[in-house]
Amino acid sequence: MNTFTPIAIVSPEKQDEYDATRHEKLQRFLKNEGFAFKPVKGYFNGVIENSYVVMLHGEKFLESLLEAMFNSDFRQESILYVDANRYAKLIYNDEEEVELGKFHAIDKSLVKTLSAYTYDHANDIYYTTSHEGMKATGEIEIDKTKGL
Repeated sequence: MNTFTPIAIVSPEKQDEYDATRHEKLQRFLKNEGFAFKPVKGYFNGVIENSYVVMLHGEKFLESLLEAMFNSDFRQESILYVDANRYAKLIYNDEEEVELGKFHAIDKSLVKTLSAYTYDHANDIYYTTSHEGMKATGEIEIDKTKGL
């Protein structure tokens, strides 16, 4: 079985409102803490958010990210966490976790049927979660040479 670097998908946005200052603050935090990250679009129940895929190289990185997203100025309700085996779950700020299944690439034509997905616009790839048994077909790539 392939193992991948765990990732988190986070957004500094609140209630469908874009705020450049919050994005700049999150990017600054991620850079200062040594995270590799890239921008993506997150879609959930009709709302599109400017989000970031964050590479998590160890448990310390996840804890640091959770602390920042839940207890700082960002005050987010949840983050999407994808483990090394590509299993995804939502982690809520009250420590509740909801298992979502495998995180995998999907055909663009299926997006209209989904209530939640992630769009990697740099590579024109859509990702979502599925139930047990579906094969993960892609991984979001982060190119550290492009100034992340």
